[in-house]
Amino acid sequence: MNIRSYDSLDRPPNEDESKKRCLIPIAVIAQIFGIAAVIMCAVWLGYYYGGFDWRDPALVFNYHPVFMVLGMIFFFGDAMLIYRVFHKCPKLPLKAVHGVLMILGLLFSVVGLKAAFDSHNVRGIPDMYSLHSWIGLVTVILFAVQWVVGLIVFLVPYIPPRIRSKILPLHTAVGLFLLCCALVAAITGITEKNFGPTYKDLPAPAMLSNFMGLCLVVFCGMVFYLVHRRDYRRIEPTNGEQVGFRCFN
Repeated sequence: MNIRSYDSLDRPPNEDESKKRCLIPIAVIAQIFGIAAVIMCAVWLGYYYGGFDWRDPALVFNYHPVFMVLGMIFFFGDAMLIYRVFHKCPKLPLKAVHGVLMILGLLFSVVGLKAAFDSHNVRGIPDMYSLHSWIGLVTVILFAVQWVVGLIVFLVPYIPPRIRSKILPLHTAVGLFLLCCALVAAITGITEKNFGPTYKDLPAPAMLSNFMGLCLVVFCGMVFYLVHRRDYRRIEPTNGEQVGFRCFN
């Protein structure tokens, strides 16, 4: 029997591929802004705030912004783009790459959180009092839950396709929501780090971090656009569909 893909049930099977002609250029531009943001974050903390050293309480915190930007925004965003950019590739390898990027995102985020907590504990700074910390921690927790649910629903072989087709839109929507939350956490974190009597004068570190924040906004905006736009969604062949590790023909 023929079973349409659980992530193409809402799409007409004869969609014109020409509608995807802008997908790759937009994805490339998104990567440029994402990589630029990561580099600027590393320079911001590495050059203007003394660098990185896990043994130095004053410097261990600097891992936090870099790892959170890498994990919760860059890797997370790219994990969502995998199915759009490589929409003609076999599904199973894409699932593997998506899963690896999600694992990397979670690992970097956990280490980034540890850096913040370790730095605060050693220096006697209170934890979890700011809106930035509330949003950030909740986002990481929900990210982990989203990853576990996705692993079970979309990789366990015996989950019925109709269940996947019902869960996929929610899975995608929650992912986009969490990316937006991660962006909000990043912007509030940048502002919190810069806030002080000299911020109004816009010194070099503040200027650099502000541009980094703009790059993050552009990256997340492009990811949101590519994932949300129906024309760019993946369509599977209708003569057989691989779901999980099984093929229904």
